[in-house]
Amino acid sequence: MFHGSWLPRQVSYGTGVLTIVRSYDGFDVKPKIETTDNAFRITLPNINEVSPKAALSESERIVMALFEDQEQIVRKDVEKALRISQAMAVRLLKSLVDKGEIRVLGGGKNTRYVLVR
Repeated sequence: MFHGSWLPRQVSYGTGVLTIVRSYDGFDVKPKIETTDNAFRITLPNINEVSPKAALSESERIVMALFEDQEQIVRKDVEKALRISQAMAVRLLKSLVDKGEIRVLGGGKNTRYVLVR
């Protein structure tokens, strides 16, 4: 049993607020934080109800912006634009395919991606 403060030092007042706020990166909705002299309240928007367009990460938005200049992109375009590895580019493109933002044309070395219209 703890005397004085019942919380261990590692779990003190408000330590997870930054983590909560960061978990909403890439979404249009953000947590609402209200404070008083002796308490705070955080209202967490339901990100499961946010439209898929609003749920794109910053990296995914950069990939989508590549389509402003060209109709098709390849994995190497993503690697170059974001300065990321091949594996990371593949994961990012797969995420956009899974979200229904882009679709795959071809396969292997000839894999290309186009916008879903």
